[in-house]
Amino acid sequence: MIRTSPCLAATLALAVLASTSFAPDARASGGALTQFEGMPVVQADASGAAGNLRATADCSSTEMRKAAVTLEWSVAQPKGSQQRVLVSVYGFREGRFEASEPLAPDQSTLAWSRVKGQANHSWMVLTLQGGSWRASAVESFTGPSCVADMHTAPQR
Repeated sequence: MIRTSPCLAATLALAVLASTSFAPDARASGGALTQFEGMPVVQADASGAAGNLRATADCSSTEMRKAAVTLEWSVAQPKGSQQRVLVSVYGFREGRFEASEPLAPDQSTLAWSRVKGQANHSWMVLTLQGGSWRASAVESFTGPSCVADMHTAPQR
């Protein structure tokens, strides 16, 4: 039997929990995103929604302990009248996500700075076409751990 301090045991438990966080797909039963801004959200086929979602998460080069992610996608064809990016660490139950500002119909990248370190984030792109939002597939990324830069005074 290996003995550990209570502090170390709690730290290990949190690390395991963070590495196994669960964010259900937005279209899963019981947690489906069915409306956004008063309009229906529909599952679109590959040609009616944004696709090829990619995320690149990294620590900020200008702010200590600050993470950011660059989200990229292929614009839906046909293009809609606007797009929104939704990000969640909880899944896409109503009210359990954050939304970007309205994006131009041809925009295909977004810098997202509201990143939680070591948390699994789910994200999707909604495209407004007619009177409904077309949902992309849901992708995920893990927020990086950004520690403080430990500079010391120069030695003399």
